[in-house]
Amino acid sequence: MSKTVSWNDFGNKSANAQRGSKQQGQRPLRFVKIGENESIVVRPVDEAVEFEKYVHQDRTGKWNFGVCGDITTCPVYLKYGKTPSTRYAINVIDRTDNLIKIYEGPLSVFKVFASYKEMSEEDAGGENGADFRITKNVSFKDGKKYTRYEVHKECRSIFTAKEKTLINTTGEGIYNLERIFKVTPIDQIEKKVLGADYSGGDEAPQQQAPQQQAPQQQAPQEETGRHTSELFQQESQAEESDIQF
Repeated sequence: MSKTVSWNDFGNKSANAQRGSKQQGQRPLRFVKIGENESIVVRPVDEAVEFEKYVHQDRTGKWNFGVCGDITTCPVYLKYGKTPSTRYAINVIDRTDNLIKIYEGPLSVFKVFASYKEMSEEDAGGENGADFRITKNVSFKDGKKYTRYEVHKECRSIFTAKEKTLINTTGEGIYNLERIFKVTPIDQIEKKVLGADYSGGDEAPQQQAPQQQAPQQQAPQEETGRHTSELFQQESQAEESDIQF
């Protein structure tokens, strides 16, 4: 399941404790979008959540998502051999328009956020946190597309009175991330992740066998260093959506 991550133990799954999140009513989800070879400045707010996410492109070209709770009992893993990736999400103030949005990304980006505490003894998402610039560098190699993220602290950024009000305003403040990235029910996750490729049977269809899916799934995956799959940068599908929570 998704769980709140302590800035003191970022990336240490055994140390990450769960805790409650602020409740809120219905509102559209706004995700941070970064264009290719562009950058954006964000101000982290509060703490991040960690979750295990499946991403699959079905035969119609649609990207499908699901959050895994326990891989040992998950039919997507047991029947198709697909392994979810560890992902992180956090509320941020997007300095482009100063609205609260959700930033979802890989561990490499969030480790930079977490390192702020080592330098300042302050949480990146706390009252005395900082602005960070995230740059999305796109490159191509052997016909594959890769995205590399560079993250740098811009400046210390103490919450203003206006920002504190925004953060705590119902309908405009921080999102309940544990609810948004909650585990997909085990009886729904197969259909949700596979989309048009879902057969509805007890056995995985021939075309979904892991060995046949490997080329499609491996193409955008991480290789070395800080290369991160473009597969996971489909936030635009949810941006300004009518998803309710």
